[in-house]
Amino acid sequence: MVAMLARVHTILRAVESSRSFTTVAAHVKKGDMLEVTRRISQGDVDRFTRVIGDKNPIHSSDQPPEHRLIPGSLLNGIVSGLVGSQLPGPGSILVSQKLSFPHKCVVDKDINIRIEVADLRKIITVTYECYQEKKLVFKGEANLIHKEV
Repeated sequence: MVAMLARVHTILRAVESSRSFTTVAAHVKKGDMLEVTRRISQGDVDRFTRVIGDKNPIHSSDQPPEHRLIPGSLLNGIVSGLVGSQLPGPGSILVSQKLSFPHKCVVDKDINIRIEVADLRKIITVTYECYQEKKLVFKGEANLIHKEV
């Protein structure tokens, strides 16, 4: 029994030591910025709402095109994908987030997304804003940690 417990402790120590969390990615600097333009189609919205089970008719193709709203969670997912793949990039792990949706965002129109590294202390803080036709449709702030991958 003692030998088995010693083995379990050895395994747990090995797993713990293999975790390599740092506060910042080596290549990231405060003020780094990413700007991207995306367009979300009604098909994108239909697939997304089907996956998450959102049956709210405001996202439906039954609405006139100018009233077909993009789910806020889809906008947040796009920003999350950019954070995890580009800035700060692979290894980014979300710790906390603040979100705001001041104006509606509709399908089939360009969305300009801007992500900026706002702070690099123990936690990486990124801020982001999304505009459609010069109106702020989504803004937020995320706190991240970074894991070397």
